[in-house]
Amino acid sequence: MRQVLINADDLNYTPGINKAIGDLFEKGAISTTTAMMALARPHIPAPGFLSKWRRKVGLHLQLSQGRPRTPLRRTDGRIVQAFPGRDDVAGFDPISVAREWDEQLRLFRSIFTNPPCRIDSHHGVHNLDAYAPIASSMAENLGRPMRGPEDAPDTVQAWTGQFLKAEALAEMVMLSGLKSRASLEVLPDQLGAAEPHLY
Repeated sequence: MRQVLINADDLNYTPGINKAIGDLFEKGAISTTTAMMALARPHIPAPGFLSKWRRKVGLHLQLSQGRPRTPLRRTDGRIVQAFPGRDDVAGFDPISVAREWDEQLRLFRSIFTNPPCRIDSHHGVHNLDAYAPIASSMAENLGRPMRGPEDAPDTVQAWTGQFLKAEALAEMVMLSGLKSRASLEVLPDQLGAAEPHLY
């Protein structure tokens, strides 16, 4: 029997996202989540979440949509104060990216007190040619799996919260084509649980 991984991205993004992810863990509807560590105002999960689920939390590396934790340089030497949008993530100095991601990992460890259970990234930036060796080396050093381009999961974008309840997730999984894939990605930045401004 094949194991299916259901991962919820974007832990720490908003309190409502954290709550929805916690609710889905309680219902057994997801396998793991991955946490964003480079936000201007990260919303760290409550102690109850951390005590129950911290070993099921991975690191969601960032180079887009957030704020660098270190001086992040472009290849032309410019330092960026905020991450760009998803369409402008090329052109960072790889050495600078490695330092930034090491700092995101350090912060993750300081909060969750254990290594991440897996490595992926916001908008899939860790699979870009210039950055993939950095993420791969991190995952190898940690002895943890990394979502690669060949592992591109099926995606459900509005899986709980304002429009769809967690009980509908099982049906969505069945309809999402998992007969030919081994993972499903859910994007809680679309769920709108207590955050109607996200719509």
